[in-house]
This record gives sequence, structure tokens and C-alpha cells, in this order.
Amino acid sequence: MRIRLFAVALLLSSISTCAQKTVTIEGALDKAVNSEPVLVYKPVDGRFNVFFTDTAAERTIRNGKFKLEINLSQSGFIRLQSKSLPKLYFFAEPGENIQINYQKNKDGVLELQFYGKNAGGNNLIASKQLLNNSKTDEALFQATLSKSSKLNEVVNGIDEIIKEHTTLIQRCYQNKTISAVCLAALVAETEQKAMAWIEGILLGYFHRNENIIKEIKLSESDCQELINILYKKYDPFNHRYFNTTTAFDNAHSKSELIRLGIVKGHMPHENAWGAYDKDFEQIINELSVINFAPDEVQSNFIGNALLIASVFKPMDEITYARILQKYIRRFPGSAYIALLSESFISAYMAKNQVSQAILQNNELLSFKTAENKLTVNPANGLDTITRFQSIIKNCFKGTPVFVDFWASWCSPCLAEFRYEPQLHEFLAANNIKMLYISLDNTGFRENWKKLLSNYKLDGYHYLANQQVKANAEKMFQGIPRYMLFDKDGNLVEANALRPSSAQDLYKQIKDRLK
Repeated sequence: MRIRLFAVALLLSSISTCAQKTVTIEGALDKAVNSEPVLVYKPVDGRFNVFFTDTAAERTIRNGKFKLEINLSQSGFIRLQSKSLPKLYFFAEPGENIQINYQKNKDGVLELQFYGKNAGGNNLIASKQLLNNSKTDEALFQATLSKSSKLNEVVNGIDEIIKEHTTLIQRCYQNKTISAVCLAALVAETEQKAMAWIEGILLGYFHRNENIIKEIKLSESDCQELINILYKKYDPFNHRYFNTTTAFDNAHSKSELIRLGIVKGHMPHENAWGAYDKDFEQIINELSVINFAPDEVQSNFIGNALLIASVFKPMDEITYARILQKYIRRFPGSAYIALLSESFISAYMAKNQVSQAILQNNELLSFKTAENKLTVNPANGLDTITRFQSIIKNCFKGTPVFVDFWASWCSPCLAEFRYEPQLHEFLAANNIKMLYISLDNTGFRENWKKLLSNYKLDGYHYLANQQVKANAEKMFQGIPRYMLFDKDGNLVEANALRPSSAQDLYKQIKDRLK
């Protein structure tokens, strides 16, 4: 195996990168925000990347400002993330200078305003006017698919929604607040956002979701014709959609519909990726479905899957190397290979094996912002723990504990961190301990430890082992999740309010601990 690993490293190191230009991103916000890192998720050859961060481009907020310089070879969507900033993504071209101002409105809500070459389009994204508002857009398409039993009326209704939003983009272009490149990208993005909602609803229909079947008035044959009509107009396998933020999800959905026989398409000659469903199951539902996509789509999808796996590490390095070798042989021209080289060599070719103590997760950490330091706390018996309740009883005797279940891939979890400084003050004043239990994968340990300090998560921290994760999944579905235990280790609130609830949460805690 060592010879094969060396061969992969040699191949990866020989691949050259494309010519790149610098994109400058400057941000200004409340001056009280300081010393927080801004994480950058830049596109891979223009394709959206939501999990692999370029740590070399990471910057720290100083006096309410930050400045980033990143290299891009192709236009695409960039995502930024920091504890005090709203979740955001925006369009960027190589060589562009982008300014972002964060300001609180009269209601105290943080809003952002873009300036620069493509400010008009990026402000549409920021204000959630381009079918990127998950709270309302799914309901909008659900209502459109449910309002008529006539196929042509439903198709026209969908087209009208898309046109309504792309008209806003056309207006920006006419007003010269976006470039022609940005115009094409945002139109493609809007069309695929629409398809993402529609595919999700219709997949539920074809998988016999009773609630969806009750709502839709179209016959089953009309539903089948509907998705085929839409794919002729807005096909996610079309090259012009490869750089959209939903490209990977939409390609997976279409592949699933081909497998179900709902849509005509590529029929695989071999089950090339079927053997790896188990390896990727923690990050992708049925990797093998992508066998029903054309080769170029498979190349993008599997490359992205390997990139995500390099972050969350759901498999050992030998398995990863084997899959990566197959990927390189099958798609030697993939734009992902050069980037995967760095993550593979650093994360999977390290000679030192992870210690048994780390594999068993028998460390309880604590973090203090004032000292900016992670400390390992004595926690005898953690290596034998299979239930998170035992952590409370073993490590926090005689004091109430508020527990935050989270994971690095959970955006709502990360969004709640903005409200936790006030929660920490309340808990400290009432002699209540704070415990964060991460449901990330075991191999994510070093990145997990970095996030604790990045987000200034004062309190105690535990990275759940497989048994503890299984125990948690039996008790509740979905995160973020918050629980409260009394001083005797008894669970007194299994579904506490979120930190953003502020005073309502504090009252709930006091009431439960009376």
C-alpha cells in the first residue's frame, strides 16, 4: 500500500494549476466585534464549495474590519463564515474588489450591503430575493404545484416564478450594477434554485410521501411529464449550471429520478461507485446514485464528495487513498485533483497513527476566551462511556449542566453561537455549567478543536464517539438540540429553547431548576 500511496502523491504533485488572479474582499462591521477569524470557502474551478476552507486565506477581524485576498482562476460563488457574521455567499470574478458593510437596522438586526463591480446581484442574494429564502420559497413552489390539475398551468406558474426573479437580475444588468458574466451566473443560479425545490417535492411524490400526494392535484403521469418538461429547460446536467450552488444536489436528484425510471437518461454500464455507499453515508445519501449521471457530472460530483470527505474524514486513510486512486484513473483531467493533493497528503499520509485515547475520545476539553486556551480536564472513565447522560453524571456532579448538541456541518448550530456570550454570562451567574457535545466524525478532531477557539465557545467540550452518537440519535432527531440537567444529573428539559430566545430561555432554565 505504501508504494501506491507514494505513486498517488507523485501524480498529484505533478499537476499544475491554472492562471489565477487575486480577488480582494474587504468587510466592515460593528467595531465591538474583534479577534474572530473569517473563514473562506472559495470555488473549485468555479464550482461551489461549501465545506473545504482555504486556511491560507483566513483572516482575523480587527477593530470591526477584515481584508482578504484570495486567488481565483474562474468566476464563481464564494462563501464566508464567522461567528458574528450572517451566513452569506456571493458572486466574484477574478481580479475583482468586493466591499461588504455590515450594519444594524432600526430593529437591531445585522444587515449587509455589497459594493463593487457586481454589487447589484450580490445585494439581491444578500436580501434573499433570488429564490434563496428557505423559509418561503419551498412553500411557494409547493403551492404552485398544488394549485391546479392542469399540467400547462403548473408549468406556466413555475416559469412565471423564475421569470419574476430573473427580471430583477436583468434590471441590474441594464443599470450596469452587474457584469454580463454575473448576469449569466445569477440567472443560472435562480433557475437551479427553483429546480432544487421542485425536485425535492416531486421526489417525495414519487417515493410515495402521503402528505405530498394529498396536496398535488396533478396525476402521476402528469407529474412525470412535468419534471421531464422542466429538465428540457433547466437541466442540471447542462454545463452552464455546473457552477451554481445547488449543482451537486440537483445532479443527485436527477440521477435518482433516472434510476426510478421517471426520467430518461444515462444507464450505467457498471456500478462504479456503488461499493462506496457505506464509506460516504455520513456525508452523502447513496453516492452510487450518481452512476446514472454522465461522466462529466460524475467527475464533478465525486470530486466534491472526496473534498468533503477530506474535511469530515468519514473513512480511514487507506480507504480514502483507494477511492482517490480510482477517481484519478477515471477522471485524470479533473480540476479537483490538484486541491485534493494537499488535503490527501496532509490528512491521510501522515505516518503517525492517531492514539487509541483519541480514537476512543476519552478527553473532556474546556475553553476560556480570556486565556484563549484549550485545557484537557481529568475525566476518568470516558473511554467506556456509551451514553451522553453518563458524561453528566461522571464529570459534573453537584452542578446543573446546559448541553448544546452541534456539528460543524450544521449551519443553524453555528448561527446560534452568536447568541451564546450572553448565555454564558447567565449560566455563570447561576452556577450552571455549559457542555458542548459535537456530533462530528471522529477524524474531524483537530478541526473540531480549532473551531472551539475560533467561535470562542467558553465551557466544556466533548467529541462524541460512535456509541454516544448512536445514543443521542435514539433520543432526538436533528440538531441544534439543547438539554438541561439538574445538579443530580437528572434530565429536566429534553428540548430547551435556543440561545437566540434569550430571556425566554433563561426563564425556562430557572423554572426547570426550581
